[in-house]
Amino acid sequence: MLTEALLINGAIIFFARIIDVGLGTLRTLFIVRGNRFISFWLGFFEVLIWIGVVSEVITSVKATPWLSIFYALGFATGSAVGLTIEKWLAMGDKSVMLFTRKGADIALSLRTDGFALTELKGEGQEGPVTLLFVKVPRKKVRHLVDKARQTDPTCFVVVESADPGYNLRPTATPRTGWRMMGRKAK
Repeated sequence: MLTEALLINGAIIFFARIIDVGLGTLRTLFIVRGNRFISFWLGFFEVLIWIGVVSEVITSVKATPWLSIFYALGFATGSAVGLTIEKWLAMGDKSVMLFTRKGADIALSLRTDGFALTELKGEGQEGPVTLLFVKVPRKKVRHLVDKARQTDPTCFVVVESADPGYNLRPTATPRTGWRMMGRKAK
């Protein structure tokens, strides 16, 4: 039933699926971030591995149905591995918002530590608060929050994804030079 050859073949399928599904998970995350170059190559290798694995399973599944189990286990494990790798890489930025009554102290501490931030005054349910907005690499979020909580352990923290801004030309900028060719001057 489970021969040595079947176990070796199953292990190859299992690990190949981990690699191809892990690559697929990372490719999807790079697509969402707009990175075409890396997405292209991840997709290329993902499908290259997938074709080899699927062709082996499809041609052998009637004779050895156990291969479908190895295939499915590799798929499930590959998803978890891909997400773990993405978390470990921690690419991109986060927007951290700190709501505190000790805004000046936290702002000074964070600026001393090299964080750029925007400080706003606000009104909370129990009086004045300071809102601190910081764009920070994902790998530094924990350090930033820990640093803020050293000064104010009760500060309220919100962490969100910080998508890159768009470099849009302001609508008030007049068109000049070659961009005006064929258009009426206003």
